[in-house]
Amino acid sequence: NKTLFIVAAVADEEFTLSGSFTLSPGTGNEVTIIGLYNGNVTASGYGTVNLISSFISSISNTSGNLKMNVYDCEVTNSFSIANGSVKGCTILGGLTISNQTTAIGDTIRIMGNHIENALTWSSSYAYFEICNNFISAISTTNGTYNVKPMYITNLQSTPGGTNLIANNTIYGYNTYSTSSSSYYPFGIYFSGSSTQYGQNLVIANNYIKLDNSYSSSYVYTAIYSQYSISNALVANNYWFSSAGFSTNFTGSSL
Repeated sequence: NKTLFIVAAVADEEFTLSGSFTLSPGTGNEVTIIGLYNGNVTASGYGTVNLISSFISSISNTSGNLKMNVYDCEVTNSFSIANGSVKGCTILGGLTISNQTTAIGDTIRIMGNHIENALTWSSSYAYFEICNNFISAISTTNGTYNVKPMYITNLQSTPGGTNLIANNTIYGYNTYSTSSSSYYPFGIYFSGSSTQYGQNLVIANNYIKLDNSYSSSYVYTAIYSQYSISNALVANNYWFSSAGFSTNFTGSSL
């Protein structure tokens, strides 16, 4: 039943954690951590957790009832949240947004980050604003499957919010090096049900570049959907892909 700040005893200094923080603040309470160096942070339950200007090994939030806000941090390994926001971070092990019913109707904001090893969105309950990020996925060994820098497996399609992908630089690079390979890089990849309703989906002002070490012709379209997406707005994007711009967006405004 308390709100808590965890900071170094000396102003403008970091503090080192040998181990992990396991946090569950409770409804209406916040835990704010500033200047953490090293360690893991796991959160669940209710309330708010703020991680600010820290160097963190891994982050996990498994509850849509808990807002996990991560600002100006470097995260070196796994990073998964169910609700909250991620802004101004360097993320080296990829970022995953999990599917939690308790995040229904909320908007998760991912803004101004450098994200390596892909952004994976799995929530069909929360809306997203994914803006002003650099997002990449690069295969590092032969045999790596299709590279998907932005991989969206679900969409919240009911009225009341907007799913926005804007002003991002997205880079996919596949190093598989034989002509018989069926592995290709994508840019933004949508999967999910056989019908996707995109009436609140906007994809605008993104720069998308796809490369394959074998041949520039071994790439997929910059924006790819496994199934037809109707009523989305896709505008003012710039792309490098020999396969073209989009797949299965014929029912949308391009």
